[in-house]
Amino acid sequence: MVLTLIPILAVLLSFFNFFSLQPGSVSLIEIHNAADSGDLVAVYSVMPGEMQISPNLLDSPLPEDSSIWLAIPGMLYPAIIGLTSSDLSYREVSFAAVDSATIEFDRMRREYGRLINKVYGPNRLSITNSSQIQLVSISVSDSSGFPGEVLLPDVIFPGEAINVWLDSGSYNVSVRDRSSASLNYSISIDSGSIASIKLTLQDFIQENTVSYVIGEGSCIVKLVSALPVDSLCALDLYNLNGESIAGYDLQPTLSCWQKLTVYTEEPVSWLSAWDTNDRSYSLNAPDSVLGAYIIDVNCVDFDISFDKNNDWR
Repeated sequence: MVLTLIPILAVLLSFFNFFSLQPGSVSLIEIHNAADSGDLVAVYSVMPGEMQISPNLLDSPLPEDSSIWLAIPGMLYPAIIGLTSSDLSYREVSFAAVDSATIEFDRMRREYGRLINKVYGPNRLSITNSSQIQLVSISVSDSSGFPGEVLLPDVIFPGEAINVWLDSGSYNVSVRDRSSASLNYSISIDSGSIASIKLTLQDFIQENTVSYVIGEGSCIVKLVSALPVDSLCALDLYNLNGESIAGYDLQPTLSCWQKLTVYTEEPVSWLSAWDTNDRSYSLNAPDSVLGAYIIDVNCVDFDISFDKNNDWR
């Protein structure tokens, strides 16, 4: 039994030695530009710990459908990032830099979502969209205005993020969502650490909300639209017994980030609202942080009924 285990242990030990970092070790790897979006103008390695990124590993742009061999320190990298002349980014994750390893920057490795990288320096600024609306513009600027707009042509959907790699220093960050509402931040980027901004629904509401007041009574209901395109045009309120206690045609209609305060004669248990495309939304509880009912795409009412007279098969 012991003799049987010896060859297996030898193989395992050689495997771990093969991937372990040796001081001063260098591996020759192949980079192939199969991106179909122009020249590959930069290749960066994200260092272990994901706090810093290497300088550009390319001396000159790499044309489409061509390859180059690069010598880099032999180690396991969290990611290798490629940027093309079309300002599109590509990523190979968990890359073990051993001799003759190949990275194919192709459509499968395009950073379409979840995480996008834009590189202007060695230090990481992470911006996460934790709201319910797409981000369509992000500007990051130092005192000279550099680098400026960093998101286009991409967008950041809810739950996604962008890493902007920058030199150390102070920056102004301006974020605009699909409704054209904006948020502004001042942030300091330090070497060897990760700076982060997490954008929430509450941030947009607190910074951009315009308020309207309707109704009469001693009970108060607050409603905020978080619909980026369509406005809310009608509202029904219901009591604890499910009975309608008030209905309103909203004039003017309620656009994104606008808040409506409604006074009623009795407490409201749940509400329904309609937008200008006749979609309906329902909520049975206000937001626990803001104390307001937030109408967004997550509370749309879906009609899953079928027409009996139509053979949908």
